[in-house]
Amino acid sequence: MTPTRGIQKVGGSIVICVLFVLTLGIRAGAAQPVTGWPTFRDGQIEVSHPPGWRLQRDAPTGRLLIQGPQNEGLVIWPFFVDGTLTSVTAAQVLMRMAQGQLPRLTWGPAQPAGQNALRSDGRSGAEAATASLAWTPSKRGTAVHFVMAGAPPGRRRESEESFTKILASLRLTGRRETPSSGGSAPPPDVSYVQFRDPNEGAFSLEVPRGWRVSGGLVRKAPVDVRSSVVATSPDNRMALRLGDANLPPFALPTPQLTQLGFREGSAYSPGYGVNMIVMPYLSGEQFARYYIVSRVGQVCAGPQIVSMQALPQTVQAMNAIMARYGSAVLSQRLHAGDAAFRCQQGQAPMVGYLFVATLLTAGANGGGNWSVDQLQGYLSPPELAGSAQAVLAHMVGSVRLNPEWARMQQNIAANTSRIVADTGAHISKVISDSYWSRQASQDEMSRRRSNATLGVEDVRDPATGREIKVESGSSYYWMDHRGNIAGTDIYNRPSVDFRELVRLP
Repeated sequence: MTPTRGIQKVGGSIVICVLFVLTLGIRAGAAQPVTGWPTFRDGQIEVSHPPGWRLQRDAPTGRLLIQGPQNEGLVIWPFFVDGTLTSVTAAQVLMRMAQGQLPRLTWGPAQPAGQNALRSDGRSGAEAATASLAWTPSKRGTAVHFVMAGAPPGRRRESEESFTKILASLRLTGRRETPSSGGSAPPPDVSYVQFRDPNEGAFSLEVPRGWRVSGGLVRKAPVDVRSSVVATSPDNRMALRLGDANLPPFALPTPQLTQLGFREGSAYSPGYGVNMIVMPYLSGEQFARYYIVSRVGQVCAGPQIVSMQALPQTVQAMNAIMARYGSAVLSQRLHAGDAAFRCQQGQAPMVGYLFVATLLTAGANGGGNWSVDQLQGYLSPPELAGSAQAVLAHMVGSVRLNPEWARMQQNIAANTSRIVADTGAHISKVISDSYWSRQASQDEMSRRRSNATLGVEDVRDPATGREIKVESGSSYYWMDHRGNIAGTDIYNRPSVDFRELVRLP
């Protein structure tokens, strides 16, 4: 059953206008679950509904249909658009969406129903419906809610109460900050220069030209060496990290260590100048969460994990790389995972990503030690997440270990540098395929879905590079020097004053 057919079943109904609740719900921004009602969640939306009611979400369009047992019906359609909506544009959107949902009804003109809110009544014989549109502008675009509700005459009062509670419980949990946030490529002006470890020449990598870069190899003991590189964009809005020299190796807690006074969280030295922290083993995704809360939380307030996952395929690939060069150790186990998060720096919302691989070396009697083998991540505003992600992936993929330093430090073959390079290339791909990259792909789908909903498409003015939304339906679009836009079905310039606009996919 599609959402449209569900609403069509509400024949001969009297529809209750619930726009005042909708407007309040948008501005409150917080769900109010109803006691005793089940709550629907799918990662994008949360809403409570009466027991026995059916709920169906149309993922490609974002529509949500809630159907009662006596043909009560409610359609909720949230979406997000670039720019702002004027009252005239909002009225056009409302009429187009209402007619698209129930084309058999004759719809009256849009009427004001509060600040940034409109309604329209449709009727055909005994059948009636009411469509409502409310919008909330922000600096990053406009959040829009379309609602259509209906109930049989004998269920009017009961349905009105149910609709009110349903809308009060509504909360969007997965809306991107803007339809164009994220992305898979850095800005065109990003070029790279080589950064060499300034301390021992142990490694090199490529970093963005003009960025502030710090770090290098840190030798805590002859056999305890750590590396860390931090790159910050010139405007201080993006920060990228590869490694953390402040992370020590860890020792697994055991009864023997406890008897000796080395409890969880205490420092322990097995000798050779190595200092460990007694701590239970954490897999990659578990340590990512721990690091985000304990370390990132110091510079970005209130971090919230929005995605966390183990990466067993990455572990297989990294183990295969080590085995290819004869460096696999049977007593060692590698676990990788990543996490995406949000946080707040002052008044600015931020997003971030962290990839972590932890290496466990089992010992006798349940003991052993473990370390953070790989740690890479970034922190940026939402609209720059795609650029930060692409730069991080490039940096990780460019890491090269100095074979001479490797032979001096570990007395192993020069192919250790290839292990680092191949591992870096694989992790670079993981970063490129990460949560925020998938969000960028979904954002592109959101942009196209929004355009289809509004009956518009995107074009670019080649003279200025500015992107413009125009009403769809033409094959070619033109603009004159006064900014007037015209569309034609054939390639025929309206006049010599017009220049062609480029249609975007």
